[in-house]
Amino acid sequence: MNTLLLVILAFCSGAEMNFLRNPGFEMLRNEQPVSWQLFVMEKEGSYGIIDWANAAEGTHSIKLHNETPYQEEPMNNWSQSIAANLRNKTLLVTGHIKTRAATEALIMVQCFRRRPLRELSSLSTGRETPVYGDSDWTKVELEVSVPGETDFVMVRCVLVGTGSAWFDDMSVAEKSAMKKPAKPALPRIPTAPTASFDSLDKHLADFDRKSGTLLESYNPEFRKDSSPFTSYTNINELKLREISAAQEAIMESNRALRNLNAELVAQMKELQAEIELLKAQMIEIREGAGGSDDTEERQPAPAQIERRETEP
Repeated sequence: MNTLLLVILAFCSGAEMNFLRNPGFEMLRNEQPVSWQLFVMEKEGSYGIIDWANAAEGTHSIKLHNETPYQEEPMNNWSQSIAANLRNKTLLVTGHIKTRAATEALIMVQCFRRRPLRELSSLSTGRETPVYGDSDWTKVELEVSVPGETDFVMVRCVLVGTGSAWFDDMSVAEKSAMKKPAKPALPRIPTAPTASFDSLDKHLADFDRKSGTLLESYNPEFRKDSSPFTSYTNINELKLREISAAQEAIMESNRALRNLNAELVAQMKELQAEIELLKAQMIEIREGAGGSDDTEERQPAPAQIERRETEP
């Protein structure tokens, strides 16, 4: 309910919609940021944590640290998958990065097709805005054109090599929606010289307070495009349409998540069936091998067969 309210308020206020959940890492569960996944290849001195001592905004940020280099770079990262329909959209990805003795820190965006699983594109902030060594909070940006075959988008906060990197205040928004709509002009209220008190009383008496509209029988003297009543009506209709659009966007995201969950469940069932089939095949192979050995032991030697054939 709170998420729905925030989305509706964002639409009504003209603010861009952030497709990331928990973009500032402020919501925690068991000392881990909600909706974010951590990958750190197991190695002494390598970890990812919530850091309460460093933040670009809010009270904390996420941190990655690696003491010594790996033999093969694993690109340890915090990641989040976006299941909303972003096909053929142009996204503006922003975030804040801080480093200390870091080889490099970057934000990576990957576009995937689900079946068959294939990476369609991969871009990072390291090309345009490299962040490395010792650096204070630095804002980075990345423009991403999402391919038309994309099923989901993966956003990663990556530490390459050694050192420490902090990430905070992330955003993924549609670039075409970044401009805020112009605010409607304030309604012009009729002034006293334009009407008498009698006509004003009639004007107010004809106002339908239930629907917020004016009846056709009101005084023509007040029938102006800038009437405060008609302006308020238009604004209310606009906000209702924006709220409906926000609800449809949320419903579309929920449908995409349900479809993704259903596909993952189906894939898990297929893998389970394959595993059971392999187990059955292994059992048959072992039983067959054991049976052949027993048969060989029970068979008589060639000399015994020859003696039996010569006996009268």
